[in-house]
Amino acid sequence: YSDFVVLSDKQLAGRGRYNRPWASGEGNLASTFCLDTNPRNAMLYLPFLANTLVRFCRECGVESAIVKWPNDVLINGKKLSGMLAEYDSITNHLLLGIGLNVVCAPSIGDNRNESISLADVGIHTSVDEMLLKFCEVICSVENNIGVFKKQILSDLVRFGYPIGSSLEVTAHGAIYR
Repeated sequence: YSDFVVLSDKQLAGRGRYNRPWASGEGNLASTFCLDTNPRNAMLYLPFLANTLVRFCRECGVESAIVKWPNDVLINGKKLSGMLAEYDSITNHLLLGIGLNVVCAPSIGDNRNESISLADVGIHTSVDEMLLKFCEVICSVENNIGVFKKQILSDLVRFGYPIGSSLEVTAHGAIYR
């Protein structure tokens, strides 16, 4: 089968990395792209999509938007978007999930203050407009993979956490600081 995208009006039982639960209200983007792509290129999509979203926010005047490596976009330290990539070796397709808080910010766990929406920062757009933006990026990545590898590194330096920042990483039950 060819590439396609699944779009949900409301997501009640989504999941993020490490099977963390995720829900998204109506008016937000909850999508999964199914892409027939080379597995070596699969993980290039996440940083490029995250960098594209940060660039969009900054063009709209939200300078505090940053990439939290490898798959989140934050504004003022709050989660705006999460992305998840999985490669299905049986079908040879990349499953690329993108969640974006467009009009409302769902609670993360018991805390609503950990997430933010585009509307919260004065960016008024639609799910359709953001989906189209992501579709354009995804279509262009595969056709220009060499250019994008260089662009990703440049954007990460520009849009990522400032070099020297204190970070906490949780992996396999251990916390690293």
